[in-house]
Amino acid sequence: DDFIALCGRINELQELLYETRGLVLPHINVGGGLGIRYDAPDKYPVPDFELYFATYANNLKLYPGQHVHFELGRSIVAQCGALVTRVTYVKRGGSKQFVEIEHSLNKINETFKEKENILEKTNNEYEKFVPKQFLKFLGKNSVLELELGNQVQKKVTTMYVDIHNSTNISTTLSLEENFNYINGYLNVVSPIIRKFGGFVDKYLGDGILAVFIKPQNAVECSAAITKAVAAKNKTAKMQPNLDVYISIHTGDVVFGVVGEEERKSPTIISDTVNLVSKMQEFNKYFGSQIIFSKSVLNSLKIDYPLSYRYVGTLTLGDKEYLSLFESLECYPKKTREKLEEHKTIFEQGVRYFNLGKCHQAKEQFQKLLKYAREDKVAYMYFNKCEQAVCGEAPLRLN
Repeated sequence: DDFIALCGRINELQELLYETRGLVLPHINVGGGLGIRYDAPDKYPVPDFELYFATYANNLKLYPGQHVHFELGRSIVAQCGALVTRVTYVKRGGSKQFVEIEHSLNKINETFKEKENILEKTNNEYEKFVPKQFLKFLGKNSVLELELGNQVQKKVTTMYVDIHNSTNISTTLSLEENFNYINGYLNVVSPIIRKFGGFVDKYLGDGILAVFIKPQNAVECSAAITKAVAAKNKTAKMQPNLDVYISIHTGDVVFGVVGEEERKSPTIISDTVNLVSKMQEFNKYFGSQIIFSKSVLNSLKIDYPLSYRYVGTLTLGDKEYLSLFESLECYPKKTREKLEEHKTIFEQGVRYFNLGKCHQAKEQFQKLLKYAREDKVAYMYFNKCEQAVCGEAPLRLN
């Protein structure tokens, strides 16, 4: 409306000049006045250039041979990269036609779209290195706002996913095959983490450290990961199979930015991260697939449907212990039902083992293995009991 009103004012002035003095201006210069801000497209959207020019073309009265020059300004030239400082309208045979409009508009639109696409791709790439959830925790909207020392403490659930046998396999593959092989499995695991509301904090070689707000999401995600990896193993017939070990722990962590001005890195720091790493050693030793700490169990609702069993205690200090539980959700239905049926026998054996009562523990595990030979954890405990000397101090994994 402002531009139409401006056209009317110009028309009045031109008529006055022609009627009083018989003069016609050879050309009219019109400033942009568009208020374009390419550094903040959300707050200052780029206008419709074609509509802008068409408004003048349809409302400005021109005399034969008269031109209108649109001064676009340095900002458009610099930001769009188009060497256009003016656009000319002429009137021929009583009708207005564009002379340079189409070429200039196309150039501007193409350049702007190209810059828009580059900006969108750049933002998408940034998100791959710094997840949106991480920025949200720190109260930031963009990775450009991150500064050294930014930190915040949150109670979250961390998950450590470790790919088993990758070290042995890597010795038989070339460097390129090794990367493709590991990435093939990481491409299966990472999308599942995002699907259940988590995000990857970092890749640790062939492992993943992920973060979840809700502990139940982490528990459900862990079962989905084991099933997905098992499915991939079936399809990757020409490659060796891999197993995954998953440890889950809930506790306070600090989200922050560490490093120095030339190299910043967003990460999480906490004893929670160290604990979940120690739990993974227990996991590998006993051959369980998914274990979680008591803090995870206490964070779940009482009526939360979960098949699990107590598998042992991790010694953290002289008088500090961490109770561990195994999720049975990752096992096939028949196996899971067997383990659930003999859960009491297994847990009693573990408690005997913790007290150093190896004979009683061995009897429990031996009884269990008659019914569930596929129980790797019970088998490892049985062997441990045979190797142990009864009567010594309680045997706990350090």
